[in-house]
Amino acid sequence: MSSRQYTEKAFEAAIEDHLLAHGYQKGDPETFDRSLALDPGEVIAFIKDTQPKDWNYLQSQLGTMAHGSSMTSPRP
Repeated sequence: MSSRQYTEKAFEAAIEDHLLAHGYQKGDPETFDRSLALDPGEVIAFIKDTQPKDWNYLQSQLGTMAHGSSMTSPRP
């Protein structure tokens, strides 16, 4: 039997270590917007990388607003 101490903090650290070792990137808590529950910069980067035609259209319609500086919570 192991005398190791298992704690929630150790479990969280193990999960984070595994994810980071397999391609995930750690986010920056300073850029995370709690009211939106996302990181606007990461969302913009994802759209640019995965949907370049749609991004170009969005940018042509919204101009600088497409960059997320005016990203707000969705309206009901």
